[in-house]
Parts: sequence; structure tokens; C-alpha cells
Amino acid sequence: MSLPVPTHDQPSIANGRYALLGRLGSGGMAQVFLGWDSLLERHCAIKVIAEGLSRKRSIRRRFAREAQAMDCVDHPNVVKVLAVDLEVKRPYLVMEIAEGGSLEPWVEMYGAMPQGMVLDVALQICDGVIAAHDHGIVHRDLKPGNVLVDAGGGCVVSDFGIAQIADATHLTSTGVAMGTWLFMPPEQRLNAKEVDHRGDIFNLGVTLFVLLTGGPPPDLCLAAQKPELLAAIEAPFRDIVARCVRFLPEDRYPTTRALKADLVDLIGRLPAEAMPPLSTPIQLEALDRPMLLDLNPMRQILMDRARAKSTLRRGARPLRVQLDVALLSTTDVDLLDLDSALRRLRRHDADLAEVALLRTFGGLSVQEIADAMGVTRRTATTRWKHAREFLQEALA
Repeated sequence: MSLPVPTHDQPSIANGRYALLGRLGSGGMAQVFLGWDSLLERHCAIKVIAEGLSRKRSIRRRFAREAQAMDCVDHPNVVKVLAVDLEVKRPYLVMEIAEGGSLEPWVEMYGAMPQGMVLDVALQICDGVIAAHDHGIVHRDLKPGNVLVDAGGGCVVSDFGIAQIADATHLTSTGVAMGTWLFMPPEQRLNAKEVDHRGDIFNLGVTLFVLLTGGPPPDLCLAAQKPELLAAIEAPFRDIVARCVRFLPEDRYPTTRALKADLVDLIGRLPAEAMPPLSTPIQLEALDRPMLLDLNPMRQILMDRARAKSTLRRGARPLRVQLDVALLSTTDVDLLDLDSALRRLRRHDADLAEVALLRTFGGLSVQEIADAMGVTRRTATTRWKHAREFLQEALA
């Protein structure tokens, strides 16, 4: 896959060593760029903390922990860290580039994967996760978007931003849910701090569901009570996914190795099917030099929402977002309805709208929002309370 080459006028960091060729993606806490290492003359991925959060010590520590987690796992199915600098104003992490994108756009492009392809992908993910678990690392956010495809078509696990490292100082507050809601096991939704390796096994089960069905997952925490939730999965995989997503951790596979053993048993038992290439083209967002690295979480979230709306208007399938019931007392909200409600809230009170955006789309905690906005936690809590009440009424 051909990647763009640098030009003389592109922005750079690290005294010009890394040229920034385009934005690969962004979230509430960081942005990821396609970079060019001028010293070693190779492409790379560069993750930079968002401007509004770069002064927050806990975010810097979490960033350092991500680098530590990725660096201590030397495995072909885990993305490699090439460099890190935590002392600069905008800390950054340099990683190997996965030229084939992630599994998320593959599913969006092709739909359900052939079973043989799912098996191959699942075994590679398991190998990466086993390596992490062997080092005492729990990922806590495994999903198709965090599984990348390298130049050779192999899968690598990425984004250890909320990983938990055994014996490390805990940065997650008790009672805080971190991760992607529908991929989270029940215990993580209540308290991310106490999640162990069996939480990753739940994540893997939901990921398998998405790959096998090609659609967004339902809430698989309820799969034991509602077996029909797994009806779309064909028999060879159904029992495996069902065991992965059991409500209680002790009812799931005890280890990822045990899960892998059941997957290995499927080798030779699946129907032969044509398999499209696993890689997908990398989508780059062009950089506007004056705005480079100055996008705060609020502005980036607004841009992401605008792109999502544009996609909907072009006739793509309806896009819905799944939100924490603790946030808006609902689990399924149409993105355009939520967008309309947020716009009304912004006209009513811009500060409340900013809190709502950072909380619902950015996934930031109240304390992180307080730090990003330069207000006290009490003020941020009050603003979120009023914003939530406004949105609940608007979406009723």
C-alpha cells in the first residue's frame, strides 16, 4: 500500500525529525498522525496528547503507562513503540505504522467476515492478548478499531491507553467506567479499576460478534438471558462467543489460552470461502498548518460530528450511538437527534454544551473536563448535571 511522502513545507515535531503527513484519527484525549521519520527514513504513527489536556498530570501519567505497556510486550501481534517523549509541552508516542488500517473500516466496507478469516484473525488477536496478559497487562478496550493490519496482512493489537498494569499505581478512580460501552463486561461498567484479564475475554467475544455478523453489537451482557442475541452467529462460533460474554467473570474462559484452544479446534472444520484482502486503505485527514496540534478536544469532537452527519446525508446506513445509561438514561440514541439536542443546548448555554460534548462523545471524566476547562470539579459536576437534564428532556 502506497503511503504519502513528505514535502519540505509539512509541519513537524522533535526538532524536525518527524514530519506530520496527515491525521489518522482522534479522540477526546489524543490525536494520531501519519508521520515520516527523517532520520530512519520510514513511516510511523505518532500519537499526541490533545492540547487542552497536555498540562494534566494524570493524563501524562496515563500516556506514560500506555508507552510502558506497549514497550514491555515484544510480540508480532502487538504494535511496537519506536520512541516516546514525555518532557515536551505536547508529549508524543511514536509507533510502527500499520499500513492496512484497522478491522473497523474492513467491516464497514465488506460486512461480515468469512468464518475462516475470522478464525485466522481471532487466533492472532489471542496471541497478542496472551502476550500482554503474560506481562500482567489488561487492555480493557479490545475492539475492531483497536486491531490494526500490518503490511504483511497480520493483525496487531494497539491502543493501550486505558490498559491496566499489574502492580502499577492505579490511575483509574474507583467507580469509574472506562472503555467502549457495548464492548465492556458488566464489572468494567461499574468499576474499571478492578477489571482483570477476563474482562478482555468479554471484549474479544463482542469483537468476534462484530466480525461474524458485520453489524454493531447488541448489549451482550444479556446474552445468557436472551440467547436470541447470538442467533446471527453460525454454530461453530456461537458457543465460543456465548462463553466469552458470560455475565460473571468466573463463567467465562479462565484464560485467553483456553479461548485460543477452542478456536484452534475449529481449524479444518469451517467451510472454504473466498477471502478478500484484510487490509483497507488508510484514510488521512489533511492538516491545516496553523491549526496543527492546536485542536482542543471540543473542536475535534465537533469536527468528528460534522463528518458523521455528512456521511449520513450521503445515504449511508443510519448511525446510532450507544451511551452509558448513567450519562443520559438511554442506551440507544440517533446521532442526528443527539446532535440537534446538543445544538439547542449550545444556544442555551455554551459552557453546558461543551461539558456535554466532552462527556458523551469525548468520554472524559468530570475531573478531566474540569482540568480541560480550567474550572473546579464542583463547577464541572454542576454543569454536567444541568446539561444532562437538558439533554434528557430534549431526547424524551
